[in-house]
Amino acid sequence: MNGPFNPVKTASIESEIRKQFAVVLVPDDWSLFKQMAASVLREAAHLMKRDMRVDPELRLHARNCRKRLLIGIGVEFLLGAADPSQHAFMLLNPSCVSNRRTTGLALA
Repeated sequence: MNGPFNPVKTASIESEIRKQFAVVLVPDDWSLFKQMAASVLREAAHLMKRDMRVDPELRLHARNCRKRLLIGIGVEFLLGAADPSQHAFMLLNPSCVSNRRTTGLALA
């Protein structure tokens, strides 16, 4: 098929991504989440107005928005790294990343 959209290739990419997200994470995977959180939060801490590629009068606002976004992503990584058996928040909200199994996470 000519053009940028190839339905066969798109379906293949979609099925590959679905396979990646269907993997249930194990405790050994959590160190990756912690490393990614540290990286994203470090980026937020070092972000400066001059790093923003917008009009000069919008740089402060753009930097603050970007920092909030990065902090939110970092916190999401930390929540993904949390051990559900140790954190009440995760017990109340068993929405672990890529974890479809929610049995055993109810409060006693």
